[in-house]
Amino acid sequence: DQQITQDEYKGLWRIMNYLSSKGFRVVMNFRSTGEDLRSAAESPTSSVLLFSGHGNTKAFYDYNGKPVDYNVLENASKSVYQFILSACYGRIA
Repeated sequence: DQQITQDEYKGLWRIMNYLSSKGFRVVMNFRSTGEDLRSAAESPTSSVLLFSGHGNTKAFYDYNGKPVDYNVLENASKSVYQFILSACYGRIA
């Protein structure tokens, strides 16, 4: 998993660097939990959330290997217009 993670971070770096150059405030949390995702979603300053983790047909999982609550985006701020999930079985998870 470490090599996969390293390769993904390199790809994300390009995206984050580009967004930063356009004036967006970019925050990366490499050890994000479900509660971190909930907090980011509820923040009035968030607009796009990208969450990368493991997934299967039952859920997607945070850094600690815990399934992320299905209702994690339930109280998302009106400023959040996009959520991107990068995980196996993402559409199902």
